[in-house]
Amino acid sequence: MLTTNICFNISSTNLSLAFAAVLLSIAPVYTLIISRFTFGNPITVKKIICVAMTIAGCILVSGVIGSSVSLSLAGVIAGIISGISYGLYSIFSKKGTEGGLNALTITFYCMLIIAVVLAPFSDYQVIATYITAKPIQHVLFLILHSLCVGVLPYLLLTLSMRYLNPGTATILASCEPVAAMIFGVLFFSEVPTVFSLIGLVVTVVALGILCKDKE
Repeated sequence: MLTTNICFNISSTNLSLAFAAVLLSIAPVYTLIISRFTFGNPITVKKIICVAMTIAGCILVSGVIGSSVSLSLAGVIAGIISGISYGLYSIFSKKGTEGGLNALTITFYCMLIIAVVLAPFSDYQVIATYITAKPIQHVLFLILHSLCVGVLPYLLLTLSMRYLNPGTATILASCEPVAAMIFGVLFFSEVPTVFSLIGLVVTVVALGILCKDKE
C-alpha cells in the first residue's frame, strides 16, 4: 500500500496525471498473472477481454490519446511499480481474508505500519500551519481526505476479496480514470470529450461482462 502511493506520486509528478493513472490501471494484468500461480485462478478469455477493454477505456478517458505526453524514465518505472504493488496488495489481502482476518483488521494494521514508517519523514510545521489557518475546516478536510482517499478504497477492496478472486476485484477497482471523469463533470463542470465518453462506455461494458453470472 505504501509503495503504491509513493510510486504513484512520483509517477504523477514526472508524467501527466492521466498517464500515471493509466500505468496504475494496468494492475489487473499483474494480479491475474500472479493469482494464477498463487491461488490457481484460471486466466480465462473472458478475463483477458475484460482487462483489455478496461485498460483501453481508461486510456480513452484519461485523454492520453491526442495529447502530447512527456515521458520520463523515472516516472514510467515508478508508474509500473505502483501498478505491480497495487496488484500485490490484492494478492496479500486475499491471503489474509482466507486466513480468517477481517477486512478492518488488515486495513488497520496496514495504515498503522505506514504511519510508523512515515512519521519521521513528515513535515509537521506545514501541517501545523495548515491547521492553524482554519482549524475546524482544515481538520475536517484532513479527516475526510484520509477516509475517502486512504481508508475506504483499501477497506472496500480488501472486503471484496472475501467474495471475489484477486483478478476480478482488481479489474473492478481499476476504473479510477472513469470515476475521475464523472466527478469532474459533476463537481468541476468539466466537459468530457468524445474519446472520454467512448472510454466510459467501453469500461462500463467490460465491468458488466465481468460481473455477469455464467448462467
